[in-house]
Amino acid sequence: MSDERLRVKLISAGFDEDMVFGMERAELMTTYAELLASGKLKVSPGAVVGVGYDPEVEKEKIAFEKQKWEVEQRKWEAETEERRQREEREKQRKGDVEKKERL
Repeated sequence: MSDERLRVKLISAGFDEDMVFGMERAELMTTYAELLASGKLKVSPGAVVGVGYDPEVEKEKIAFEKQKWEVEQRKWEAETEERRQREEREKQRKGDVEKKERL
C-alpha cells in the first residue's frame, strides 16, 4: 500500500492529519497494523484482495488486442505489397534502360 493510501486510511480512522503527514513510512505501516489488529478499523474481504477478475472486461481487452493486431497485420501486408511493387517498378526501369543502351 502506498504512503498516501495509508495516510488517507489513518486520517479517515480519526488520526490527526498533521500527525499522520509527519510520519515516515515505517511509522505509517506500524500505526495502520496496530489499528487493524485492534479491530477499530473494519476491512471488507474485497478490500484486502483488490479489484478482482471481471470476465467481461477481459473479453473486451482481448477483443481490443485482437483488433489492434489485425490493424497492424493489414498495415504490415500493405507495406510489404508496396515494397514488392516498388522493387518490380525499379527492376522494370532498369530493364528499360538496358534495352535503350543496347540500341
